[in-house]
Amino acid sequence: MTFEDTIKKVLREVIQEEMPNIIAALKEEMSIDSNHPEVLKPREAAKIMKVGLNAVYELCRNPDFPCIKEGRKILIPYRSLMRWMEKQSTNESAL
Repeated sequence: MTFEDTIKKVLREVIQEEMPNIIAALKEEMSIDSNHPEVLKPREAAKIMKVGLNAVYELCRNPDFPCIKEGRKILIPYRSLMRWMEKQSTNESAL
């Protein structure tokens, strides 16, 4: 058996072992996301984040915060917000 064949065999085994976990995580993420619209208004984002509306507007001034500005209108993509919050929680735990 060549080195490449050995690597392929090991990868297949790992993928087969991890596939149920990956599928479960994807199903959970899809079910969470299906309860919310694709794009949120600042008031909706504030409710999800459990912060005040002014805090959301302040976050929208931050270039790292995921929001779309169309004139005076602000839209926040739900999935981007979830990823941003996850990133913030891991950053704070590293402090």
